[in-house]
Amino acid sequence: MRLLSSKKGDLGLSLQQIIGLVLAFAVILMTLGLFFGLMNIFTAKADPGSIKTFNGIYDAVGALYDERNTHEACIIKSEFLKADWAVVGFNSDCVRTADNDFYCEHGKDCAEEQCRSLSSPADSNIEKPSWCGTGPCICLCNGGVVGDVSGNDCAEDTKNCRKFPPDSKFSAFYFINPTEGKCNDPDFNNNNNPGILGINRPGSYCDLVINSENCDFVGTDRGVVYGLVISKTTSLSPVKEGCTMSSGHAAIVFDLVYKESDLSAYKKDMISCSELVRELMTPKQEPQKEPEKKPEEPAKPQGEDITTTLQNTGKSTPSVNPK
Repeated sequence: MRLLSSKKGDLGLSLQQIIGLVLAFAVILMTLGLFFGLMNIFTAKADPGSIKTFNGIYDAVGALYDERNTHEACIIKSEFLKADWAVVGFNSDCVRTADNDFYCEHGKDCAEEQCRSLSSPADSNIEKPSWCGTGPCICLCNGGVVGDVSGNDCAEDTKNCRKFPPDSKFSAFYFINPTEGKCNDPDFNNNNNPGILGINRPGSYCDLVINSENCDFVGTDRGVVYGLVISKTTSLSPVKEGCTMSSGHAAIVFDLVYKESDLSAYKKDMISCSELVRELMTPKQEPQKEPEKKPEEPAKPQGEDITTTLQNTGKSTPSVNPK
């Protein structure tokens, strides 16, 4: 069937030709997408802004559990992650994940991402790199073409991973997802036990996967948010039966704050994480003591004062024999 015609000549396209052009255009787009996706996998590098955020998170966690620290939480303001990248926290080996389906073990699944999209309709497990060892570890991971970090995305490239000592005072990471009932851990997501970690924020506690993608708007980059609150807790994470651990299993909690009013769940005048780190890195200087002053000796008399001094002491002035 001809769709268009002209008396001067047949300029129309058949239905089959239109379908062919549409399919050819779609194939070209898919080929370009695949090409740039592969380029992203093999050449992508974390940008300075994402690396700064990642290193700030690592330093803040260490500072919060420093024995000299007196703060319960700190905030990284203007937190930023490059598109298709994510910060992922891996618990110590033997510590159960918020997904409640498995316990962490390096070289195996240790976290579950909670950002569903059209390209990734189901939650995906993320492997803990063997490089991390048995202790807690965080990585800045590239999600590649899909954009959602999953599988061995973190294990394939560990140059942006940093591990904590196995004897750290904490061993589990949690991330507050704004959707209630999103994660399965009954110990931290229980209507009978709201705010078990001491943070009165709506939502549910999930594994630590901070995506650059805004999960509320599929395919949109989240960009810069108001801040990322990091809190230390004394709550204990479940540990696999029969598994011995060299450290405590307290949990540290991360919360993305999109507007300043969300900070009402926390104490006022929260310290910034960078300020906390500087505070602990700068050695305290003891006040310097002023040197003790020695009592001044009386000045020795000279000239005419010699006679006066000798008279006062009852001694005679020595005479000088003329030559």
